Amino acid sequence: MYLELAEPQPKEFGVIQAFTLSRREQISGVDARNAGPLSADKGAELAPFLAANQDVVIDDRIRHLAADIVGSERNPVLAARTLYD
Repeated sequence: MYLELAEPQPKEFGVIQAFTLSRREQISGVDARNAGPLSADKGAELAPFLAANQDVVIDDRIRHLAADIVGSERNPVLAARTLYD
């Protein structure tokens, strides 16, 4: 979106934008039978990609919810699918 105003009155104002978002699942073809639990080294390697950031909130509530959903599943492919579903 681009917006330009000449001498706006007042100097501060709000803009509301409405849009429709469409999503679709991308099937990767990853076979859970070929995946196993992540090693400590691999977990450390992937940690930066799985951490909270400005767009993703990961707090104690989210950690507990994810743990409840995933349960004892240690296969990362099956765990991710469970969270997705």
